[in-house]
Amino acid sequence: MVSVSAAARGTEEPCSCFHCGTLVILDVPVGSAVGVDQYVYTVGESFKGIKHVPHGTHVVSYAAYDAIGSRFGPVTAMFVEVPKVERSDDDRCAGMDHDTAWMVDSALHGPVLGWKWNGQEEILERIKEDSPDMARVEGMVRELRWDRELGSYVTMHAVRGQEGPTVSWRVHEEWMGLSGYIDSRVLKRVAPTGGNVCIIAEGDHTLLRQDGKHIKTEAEVALDEQLKDSTVEMSHSCGASHAGRCHFTPVPQLIKNANLSPEDLTAWNMDKSKALDALLKDHFGNDESLFLGEFQFSFISFLLGHSIEGFLQWKHILALLFSCEEAVMCGRKCLFKNALRIIYDQLSFSFHKSSSSKSVRHNNDLGPSVNNAGGDAVFEQLLEDSFLKKKSVSFIRRIESESDACDPDLYSLVVSLGRLISSSLSWECGPVQDVGISALLDDEDGPVIVNIDEFL
Repeated sequence: MVSVSAAARGTEEPCSCFHCGTLVILDVPVGSAVGVDQYVYTVGESFKGIKHVPHGTHVVSYAAYDAIGSRFGPVTAMFVEVPKVERSDDDRCAGMDHDTAWMVDSALHGPVLGWKWNGQEEILERIKEDSPDMARVEGMVRELRWDRELGSYVTMHAVRGQEGPTVSWRVHEEWMGLSGYIDSRVLKRVAPTGGNVCIIAEGDHTLLRQDGKHIKTEAEVALDEQLKDSTVEMSHSCGASHAGRCHFTPVPQLIKNANLSPEDLTAWNMDKSKALDALLKDHFGNDESLFLGEFQFSFISFLLGHSIEGFLQWKHILALLFSCEEAVMCGRKCLFKNALRIIYDQLSFSFHKSSSSKSVRHNNDLGPSVNNAGGDAVFEQLLEDSFLKKKSVSFIRRIESESDACDPDLYSLVVSLGRLISSSLSWECGPVQDVGISALLDDEDGPVIVNIDEFL
């Protein structure tokens, strides 16, 4: 399966033309969780941040540990941009092997971003670039004084026939599969003011009951109860002045346009390709990359920032994509190829996170690295009894039934997605079957049955 990262970067290493960055994160309480992208570290005594971070969009997430209560506080996720800084030769790296040279070179010349813990507010605050504190931070990085206190974004592995370990960029390739379309344009459109995502800013645990709908699944009921307890408790312990609500684009679910005839209204809801076209033209200037960027942003904001609004937006976009047929077969083939790669990467990461986790490491009491401590466990529970089963299985069956008319590359992506879902959730994605009108009527995003008398 080719991920978005492969399509975006080819086989070029992120460090080949540009320096990697250093994210300095100071004074976080011991035992707290701090993550960069899909991996999280438990903070030790000497933790100073993460080095060797490639340029582009990344997410720093954190949750303070309360030693007295033996629990973590609410998660905050920050979307940050590591700027591009072109590499230049440095005589101090002469004679070093390739991997050692770029590591040292990035410390000497790469971008440095800094945050410091505010114990009173229990949040990370950005260190101002022109401040004396930032000058000190950058000096410590440049002089390699904190090198042992900085965890590494990349992993090292042995290569047969090669002396010494080499750098593996698998972690970054996985991240690009999850975030490859999120750029500064997407962040400007969607991210909260200040860039911080936190569930407390959403305020209302009843978000899952949007539009007066009742929660139908056991996982959603459990999540609703958990949010009910935690948001009340967290709102008493800390505010959300550091975070805000995401600015998601309204996504059509049930189309109820009085200007459409009964026949057209039913057709628009049976195949939402026209609704997708209208959304792309009216809200995204027909820029499919912006649309895909918001799709990825919504997934990450839930997975890493525990945003329920993010989950709902991801759900609505996914439901819309899986409700299209004409756009898949002819109108938006390129969009669906890229969207299916994204969906594959999102689900693959959620299903198989344990097989891709970093080894637990201790480095001068930095603390062990652990796998994603975000919303992935809750996410899997939501998938088990959620909308995804009806939508994905129905979509895959429809496309497979029209394989002769489908683009070969797109058809291959659909088959790969079907195999992933079947193997991970044991959902049967075989030949098209009649799911019954009752199942369609029970689907909140399903087709509308129009009463003709209302139009007469």
